[in-house]
Amino acid sequence: MKHLSASLAVVAFCVIVSLATSIYAVPIAIAQKPDSAAMAERDYHRVGLAAKLARLNNNNHKKIQLPAARVGNESDWSSCIDIPVLGETCLVLYVIPENLTLGAKLTIDNHTVLDEELDGNHICLSDTSLLSLLELIPALIPFKAIIDAIIKADKYIPAHILSICLNLTNVVFNSTSVSGCADLDSNIMCFESKCLYSGDDSFGCFNIPTF
Repeated sequence: MKHLSASLAVVAFCVIVSLATSIYAVPIAIAQKPDSAAMAERDYHRVGLAAKLARLNNNNHKKIQLPAARVGNESDWSSCIDIPVLGETCLVLYVIPENLTLGAKLTIDNHTVLDEELDGNHICLSDTSLLSLLELIPALIPFKAIIDAIIKADKYIPAHILSICLNLTNVVFNSTSVSGCADLDSNIMCFESKCLYSGDDSFGCFNIPTF
């Protein structure tokens, strides 16, 4: 009787093992793919992802491009002057033919601080651009902590302490050209009527073809 029970137990064990093997064999067979097929599928998804990223990248570039920047065109007007504290400061003016307005690019020590279409004849550097100059120009670095404290208290940089503004005067538009004169009005670290530098520096007068 004992031998019969042992035999039955062995048979039962074999049946269970056989069933388990048949149950789990199907998913394993389904899950496995030939290496070449798996690699082809991965390559397909990678190509698709790369194409999507390329489209997104192109769209982002389109959003941040200046719509009608013509800096570098032979008809653009440029002038460079040496301003105390700031050093070499260059202005490029260009005509935007779509709406017949002027665009300006201003660089200080080879660092672009302004590049945009002008709305009117007067524009000042943003606080962000002014802060970048505090780290760029050696003479301004010692004042960074003071300006940071002022921003923390007032939430902006007061123009009488630090400001750099482009002014255009005598601007005349006609069918063939835009003419006028340009200067830079600067207040640089002015405290209690004393300034590291304060002045109005002329870039000269311009005449830019509109065609």
